[in-house]
Amino acid sequence: VADEKTIAVNIGRVRTFIHRITLYQQYATPIKAYVSYRKLVDLLKITSKLRELHGSGDEKSIYFTKALDHKFMGCKIKILAAPNTKIKYPKAPWWKLIITYPTNELLFYLAESIPNLIAGKAEFAIDYYCMSSKEVASLFYILRKYIYVPKGQWTAHKGGKIKGLNDLVGNLTRQKNAAYQILASNWSVILTIYERGPDKLRRNIKNHIFWRHEDTDRVRLEFKFRRDRGHNRTYKIESIWDLLDGNAFTRVLRRAYNPIVFFGNSELPRPWEYYPKRGDQVCGDSIQLAFNKYKAEGINVSRHITEAVQLKKLTSLTLRSIEAADRAHNLENITGKPIDF
Repeated sequence: VADEKTIAVNIGRVRTFIHRITLYQQYATPIKAYVSYRKLVDLLKITSKLRELHGSGDEKSIYFTKALDHKFMGCKIKILAAPNTKIKYPKAPWWKLIITYPTNELLFYLAESIPNLIAGKAEFAIDYYCMSSKEVASLFYILRKYIYVPKGQWTAHKGGKIKGLNDLVGNLTRQKNAAYQILASNWSVILTIYERGPDKLRRNIKNHIFWRHEDTDRVRLEFKFRRDRGHNRTYKIESIWDLLDGNAFTRVLRRAYNPIVFFGNSELPRPWEYYPKRGDQVCGDSIQLAFNKYKAEGINVSRHITEAVQLKKLTSLTLRSIEAADRAHNLENITGKPIDF
């Protein structure tokens, strides 16, 4: 992948998947809530001994006083459950599941077993595996420079900060991985781009999680789907079944992966030039900040943006990986494993 007049990156493979998903069920009546929860307990093989060990205090109880970490069908599942104080029926539960790296087989199993499971939150991710940590830094810079989210108003940076291409070289051996977030007007995170390595090399110091930059082997682009932001309507994802229709990843990630450049206006920088930052933002050279800066200055920027053809090879790899994920999450092709391209 080459960014014209700047840098080149060799990408080993691209993987598209769901990093984490939160599921719950809306109940018509307290009795139905109780029945569906008991069914969930049985489906996930949560024994009375497990419930007792996780704070219920009573092996007959179906509730937990703290989260229960469970493993089922090869996936890590966190179960939160407690009596719903808003419902008078004494056994009516409030519950939700948080599944990390859910396989398509587990999603299919839950969809068939528990009707109307709702996708409350989901992290749709694309991992770009690189040949070295230096190439990780270069790809991070490229994605940060060109990715644009229409409703993004602000950005945030964590870890290693890169202020521009000239600064990139001096930061190739920085201590910590870098992370870049595009935020909505209410400061909620829409998209995160960050350098990372394998989970086993992740560091945790005083609840601060990071990777040493030398341990990074990929860049992750992650879109945060949230039902409470209306994403269920925007991306047509209400239940698990909608994740298995063979097109969900395209609907979500084709909008999230949106590299653009300016054109047709001499006041706007050319693709390889520095993109100025907006106001007191920490780092510049991001088209997200530059777009908002020029828009605030009265330029009709929307008329002067186009797809970044400089990244056509990266875009091709990305789209093929997204399509592969859709094939894997098509009901006709359930295999239990994500497809790498």
